[in-house]
Amino acid sequence: MAAKWAQKTVVIPAQRRGCHLITPKVLREIEGDLSGFKCGLAHLFLQHTSASLTINENYDSDVQADTETFLNKIVPEGRSAPWKHTMEGRPPLVIARGGFSGLFPESSKFAYEFAMTASLPGVVLECDLQLSSDGVGFCRSGLTLDKSTLIAEMYPKKDKTYKLGSEDIHGWFAVDFTSDELINNVTVIQTIFSRPSTFDAIMGMYTLDDMAGLHPQQIWVNVEFDGFYRDHNLDIEDYLLKLPKDYPIAYISSPDISFLKSIGGKLKGRAKLILRCLADNVTETSVKKSYGEILKDLKSVKAFASGIMVPRNYVWPVNNNLYLLPPTSLVKDAHALGLEVHVGSFANDILTSYNYSYDPAAEYLQFINNPDFTVDGLMTDFPPTASGAVACLAHNEANALASNGERPLIITHNGASGVYAGCTDLAYQQAVKDGADIIDCSVRMSKDGVAFCLGSADLIASTTAATTFMTKVVTISEIQNKSGIFSFDLSWSEIQTLKPELTGPFAQAGLKRNPAAKNAGKFFTLPEFLHFAKSSNVSGILIEIEDAPYLATRGLGLVDAVSGALVNASYDKESKQQVFIESDDSSVLSAFKKFPSFKRVLTVGTIISDASKPSVDEIKEFAHVVMVTRGSLVKVNGFFLTGFTNLVENLHAANLSVHVGPLKNEFTNFGFDYFADPMVEIATYSAALVVDGIVTEFPATATTYFRSPCSDPTKNLTYTIMAAAPGALVSMVPPGALPPALPPAPLLEPADVIDPPLPPVSAMSGAEPSAGGGEAGEIIEAVEVEPSNAGASLLAKVAVALGIAVTVTAISIFMKQPSSGTSFSLPQIIDASAQSEAVRYTFSQFGKKVIIPEYTPGWVYFWLLMAAGFGLFVSEEALNVWVGISLARTLCLDGTWQSLVNSFSTNASYIISTVLWVYWGVCISDMVPFYLGKLFRQTRASEDIYSKLGISKDKALTVSRAIQKAYQQTVISLEFVAAVYLLFLSRTCHISMDKDLSILTHGIQDVSLQLAVGFLLRERPVVALASVAAAVWDNENNKKKKSKEYDSDDKKKRKSSKSSSKSSSKSSSHKKSSSSKARAFVGKEMDSEEESASEEAEVESEEESDSGIASLALATAYVASLRRSPIQSIFNTEDNGLVTNTDANDEDNSAPTYCFMARGAKKENESLRAQQISSAQEGFEPPCLKCLECDNLVSIAECLLPLEHALVFPLKRKG
Repeated sequence: MAAKWAQKTVVIPAQRRGCHLITPKVLREIEGDLSGFKCGLAHLFLQHTSASLTINENYDSDVQADTETFLNKIVPEGRSAPWKHTMEGRPPLVIARGGFSGLFPESSKFAYEFAMTASLPGVVLECDLQLSSDGVGFCRSGLTLDKSTLIAEMYPKKDKTYKLGSEDIHGWFAVDFTSDELINNVTVIQTIFSRPSTFDAIMGMYTLDDMAGLHPQQIWVNVEFDGFYRDHNLDIEDYLLKLPKDYPIAYISSPDISFLKSIGGKLKGRAKLILRCLADNVTETSVKKSYGEILKDLKSVKAFASGIMVPRNYVWPVNNNLYLLPPTSLVKDAHALGLEVHVGSFANDILTSYNYSYDPAAEYLQFINNPDFTVDGLMTDFPPTASGAVACLAHNEANALASNGERPLIITHNGASGVYAGCTDLAYQQAVKDGADIIDCSVRMSKDGVAFCLGSADLIASTTAATTFMTKVVTISEIQNKSGIFSFDLSWSEIQTLKPELTGPFAQAGLKRNPAAKNAGKFFTLPEFLHFAKSSNVSGILIEIEDAPYLATRGLGLVDAVSGALVNASYDKESKQQVFIESDDSSVLSAFKKFPSFKRVLTVGTIISDASKPSVDEIKEFAHVVMVTRGSLVKVNGFFLTGFTNLVENLHAANLSVHVGPLKNEFTNFGFDYFADPMVEIATYSAALVVDGIVTEFPATATTYFRSPCSDPTKNLTYTIMAAAPGALVSMVPPGALPPALPPAPLLEPADVIDPPLPPVSAMSGAEPSAGGGEAGEIIEAVEVEPSNAGASLLAKVAVALGIAVTVTAISIFMKQPSSGTSFSLPQIIDASAQSEAVRYTFSQFGKKVIIPEYTPGWVYFWLLMAAGFGLFVSEEALNVWVGISLARTLCLDGTWQSLVNSFSTNASYIISTVLWVYWGVCISDMVPFYLGKLFRQTRASEDIYSKLGISKDKALTVSRAIQKAYQQTVISLEFVAAVYLLFLSRTCHISMDKDLSILTHGIQDVSLQLAVGFLLRERPVVALASVAAAVWDNENNKKKKSKEYDSDDKKKRKSSKSSSKSSSKSSSHKKSSSSKARAFVGKEMDSEEESASEEAEVESEEESDSGIASLALATAYVASLRRSPIQSIFNTEDNGLVTNTDANDEDNSAPTYCFMARGAKKENESLRAQQISSAQEGFEPPCLKCLECDNLVSIAECLLPLEHALVFPLKRKG
């Protein structure tokens, strides 16, 4: 008898939880198939993850009840049950958009290969499909190729413009090239400037066939422009249907409903169809409805698709302040209809909701690890992070942390200072809630001896002191190099009037920390902190002591205060909580040897490569632990990890523990090998380097990692969060793409760790701080007269320099003109109404026009710079640009090297001497007002400053604060007349500036830039001199025009605004002559054939003079933006209209950048410059300049306006 077999699928109706008899149902279904069998073997396969089959005697009905009772005891119901299985079906998919596109150029060989290597085994590779002219499928996002490849360089004349719907799209299109051209000649580049450009131009375009050759388990094909290809006689449907059947195409998505309906009947179930929804306000072209409207009728979607792909905010919306709103019902509604829900647009290096505290894993968990729903797939640019969230972190939040000793300690840095202001009650409460082992207190002292917790002795860094106690600004070199308001200069009652201030290290890059709680919380005294720690469940405390030797000289015994507080809290007898005492001073640590149960921690704040044997021996005498920076453990070159140091190994060999930190979550904080993922960094220090403690500002991130099974390297898991592998990425970098390796960091030597004994605590001795500021009234009414030796000496040096300049000038005037080379031309003075067509630079003063022709001798520029330094006559910026133009015109730039050399040798003496004169003039012009202001104060000439400036006491205070704030801003750049006034007033008002020298030397950078601008625009002098002013003019006119009138002290301040009718009456004339106004707005005039005498008169109107100082400030901001672009705008390149196509000759393309984007900044600057130059040429208003510095400078300018009127305008009136 021949063997027979039969197979039958039986569907069991859904039942309540419990035991149910299914024999009758099964027998009815298979009765016909069994009739042909007399003897055989039955296999029962249950296709469900939360059910099981039992075969047992059922004659007695009690058997079923007893079985159910028994099973209920084994698997009880409810959340308290000891089982973890809560979700049905497979885990969420990890879909790698273009491979690992967060690190490599998207859809490239490296991106796909690395995604498969570093992600879950079942990672889905996504391909955005494009077709070449011969019908070959390529993986590349978007419609054009020029933004993600270097095709524009290979085929510069093959760009086209096509219509897509109602929009004209210009660029290079795959349909215009054969597959051979694209494969053999076109290389791919990174499209997002914050990501590494190191792998640009080393890989060709990847086809769908290439990707299938990597043998992924599943492929996701996205089709976005089917109609466009149909218009070019290319059929994507036909291409997909003819793909080999062994290609694992599991999903086909498209935003085009008509495409999905058309291909759906032809696939015969080979792949799932997914509707890819764009923004909710975007209209789908075939049904003429927005995607938001379409998703309100999910039943209609079910008719043609198996699921939907939506942006993140469709599921978890955020408000305008970037905080999460309640979730929508989309996932539940879709699942109820049997639709899958996949979510896209995940990336580790973008600004997301503040609720996630810059932890990308926390965002993934929000979608897959909440009790209400779980999405079916996560499309991401960083598949390893999504893989870790799915495989390691989900459903493990209730796991207990491993015991201390089996993992590194989680130590806070000023509490959970990434969530709340550091060292506040809220920061400590959050740290305990987040599961920190050790909470820390950096102890500071108030003037009256109260010990309290704060991250820095300088209150400006973490409180609102800068708005209240400007009188307390001092510079103390023993504490820090810059000025500050220090805790030991304020009483505890004064400190309690301050609010905490949450600041992040990358706030200037737009990465703020929990701004809704910026000033939340209150400060803890040390006894309050100790009481809080004792009442919590933390394993211990860490007390950090800094600046103890200096405080002893101020009569404050920091060591005694800490010791006394610990004893009073019985921590000297504590057995449950470990006490760590941390300091960078060996004498401080030695003072705590009397507490044998305390562990002493030596802080090594500088980067070291290793510790010498003698230094290790010394450390063992007074410390148990060494706290080091991250850079001391990991070697980095160009943001790539190249290796580990031996420091941890050597310290462990000496029986010393190692702590590392502080760790931060912001993605700008990481080298590329960490994948912009803070958990990869934690895994590196924990699993690879095996440190003993991790100091972090985000303890929740560390706790989440250590609760997961992936934190245990001994477990044999199918996937784990891998530590970074130094050298792995560097080995893929092409030769020459990285900068030269930096020399190794120094060794730690005994002299670095041994400190002198602590001085005895005494009354205020000679360690007085240098005065750094005071309230305006006190400054003006009772200025302290200091010895003027230093100021007079430096002023004497300036006088000597000017004397030398006078002498050299006189010699130059009477020297014989050289027989070869440039012939000098001296300035001419003509009537203001006269016109001249010669190329030259002019300015008007006292009703006359001064013409500075080409080849003017350098000493003329020097003395003009002296005048510019005092805000007279001429713009320093424009003059330096003109010098660059003039020097460029002396050279022969016809493209041959020999002609350039010959022309330079002929004019070398003129070029070199002129450059030296200009550099000298800038330096001297900046120094003179600085030291004149200091002398002005020392001679008590500033006591009547109120009457001299004509401003009130309140306004003087505002000016003082504005100046101080300006100097505290690390990104601010002060040049030209605004800088001169600031320098003069700062010395006059006795305000100590920590950046005095940087202000004086900053001009050197600007001179180089201005000369370079002149050189590059040598053939377009009008454009060169007008481009900056054009941007300034538009920016100023976009602000509400105001004028402020200030009376003397005995009068009240009055404000008036200009009437709207007056503004409107000027609008047309502004548009008509905006270019010429802009050119004159910063105090210069460039004549051209189009300028008229009426325009010149308009430029010198009252409207211009009222805002002259603000214009100078804005010009400053513009020049600063050419030097460094605001990073925040690069996060939203689409919003800001940045140029995203890449120049292959761009030197920055080969330089690795992360958030401090050299390439991104350069592209933004190119865009701004192009727009402004175009505006100046065509006479239209340029777009408003976006610069972080503008608002600061304008507010400073408004404060300095009375000073300008007092010092400058009387001279103009006199003229």
